[in-house]
Amino acid sequence: MANMQKPSAEQIWRTVAAITATDPFRKSDRMTGLLTYLVTQVIEQPDTRITAEAIAAALFNRTDDFNAVDDPIVRTTVSRLRAALLAYFADDTRTDDVEIRIAKGSYTPEFVHRGGKRSEYTREPGGPAKDEHRPVFSRASALIGLGAIGGVLALLALGAWLTMGRTRDETGYMPRIFVQPIKVLAAAGDAQALAAEAGDVLVATLSNVGGAAIVDSDRNRPSPGEGATSSDYELQTTLREGAGDLTVSWRLVDPETGIVLWAASQTAAKNGAGTPQQVASLVASKVLGLDGAVPILQSRVVNSNELTRCFSNARRILFVYGEETQQQTVDCLDRTLSSSPNFADGWAMLAYSNYRLSTYAVSKGEDPAPYIAKATAAAARARELAPQNFLTQEALAYIAFSTGDVATFKSIASTLLQRYPGDPDIKVRFGLRLATVGEEEEGRNLVKEGIAAGAASSSAAYMSLAFSAYTEGRDREVIELLEKGRQGSDYLYEVLKTAAYGQLGDAENARTARDELLKIRPNYARDFPKDAANRRASPQLTERLADGLRKAGLEIQ
Repeated sequence: MANMQKPSAEQIWRTVAAITATDPFRKSDRMTGLLTYLVTQVIEQPDTRITAEAIAAALFNRTDDFNAVDDPIVRTTVSRLRAALLAYFADDTRTDDVEIRIAKGSYTPEFVHRGGKRSEYTREPGGPAKDEHRPVFSRASALIGLGAIGGVLALLALGAWLTMGRTRDETGYMPRIFVQPIKVLAAAGDAQALAAEAGDVLVATLSNVGGAAIVDSDRNRPSPGEGATSSDYELQTTLREGAGDLTVSWRLVDPETGIVLWAASQTAAKNGAGTPQQVASLVASKVLGLDGAVPILQSRVVNSNELTRCFSNARRILFVYGEETQQQTVDCLDRTLSSSPNFADGWAMLAYSNYRLSTYAVSKGEDPAPYIAKATAAAARARELAPQNFLTQEALAYIAFSTGDVATFKSIASTLLQRYPGDPDIKVRFGLRLATVGEEEEGRNLVKEGIAAGAASSSAAYMSLAFSAYTEGRDREVIELLEKGRQGSDYLYEVLKTAAYGQLGDAENARTARDELLKIRPNYARDFPKDAANRRASPQLTERLADGLRKAGLEIQ
């Protein structure tokens, strides 16, 4: 029977990685870039129609006067891609969970469980190749850096990066980003002044985020040939003023070949949106954030060693998936750090992953102390190496949270939220925990903003909103929120589902959810009180959870 759930983004990206590892794609930068761009569009911008003009501008450096009839580059490349996908999935030895199809007359991929139902990501075909002209980037009503980020168009074209087999330098898998001065496309006094000041702020902001070595190209230029021995990117940022708005566009370019590897843009109202800090925060979060360009590009590397591959994947999945991946991530990072002991970001991620393992340990009746000790030591090492890096500060925040130092946690969270207001995943992760330590309204609002902005950790976001709804007695809404956000397996999903059905008096569903919970936490009736205390759950939530679990048949201590 076909899987009736939609394929997850991670399943889809695993399939893309497998496809682009095959000879037809390794030999064609153009098809690799096109496939990645189209998949990204459907996942990240499901309501935006994909047009030939958008593809031409993003991947083939065509200008606004591009005409799909006179210039067939998009149509012919999509046709080649369609044929290559059909050939790939015609091979019966393929083990991918998801099949990717592009219907004739459409530029929109469909994601289908192998032999099964079309994904909810799938849209109706976008029409024949002769498209009406539309702007490449959609407009957003939200202000840059304030609230949810709307209208962000991530254009991921991996191009030659996949096939060149670049190696990292020996200092620890650190790509270099050469930051170009910000340019203004529609000249005006205000925009020129903003560009000049925002350029300096952008260099500083990127440096503080971590994850890459930042070079100010206004002062230093990459030497010819250096890109062949390290992961180098040139970051080009532009500002364009409209009648009442400001568009910030940025792209990553291979400095050797000039191939555009990634590009994105956001348009926002001018009123209050155009400060240097807001521009810099927006670009930094989209270049180096959890679901930013560089982590995604690195995670797609095929011809690299196992440590590089597992590290880049670890950074992306660390805050997204449940306990089944955490020990693998720790093992991966341990191996990486044994050969690169001065890699600050690796130590910070190791601290966070051990913190996560400590929370799972309590829920299983195990001693969390060894994990907390490892997390604390890793965070201290990250602080020695890079005290102001984003991941270091985040690791220190979670260590404070795990030891009950709520004041320090809130202080660090507040600082990072102000420093990086444009990153939706920061809002989700800190919002979730702020809600549990008494800042219910602030935490819930941050989580909602993160969801609206397309946070990669949306599963955790919906879980957080479900806990808030449960605390307030909205049990039917709890079930709806859990179904929206489910991704992978997480015992908390089963805990909350069991309790909600217990409160609703739905004996059959409560029993089913309880049985699923006991499969992964056989002694949860005994371990619940310690688990709730360890997660800093409020007395009101703790008591209501215990009541719902009892109504579902668990003998809570």
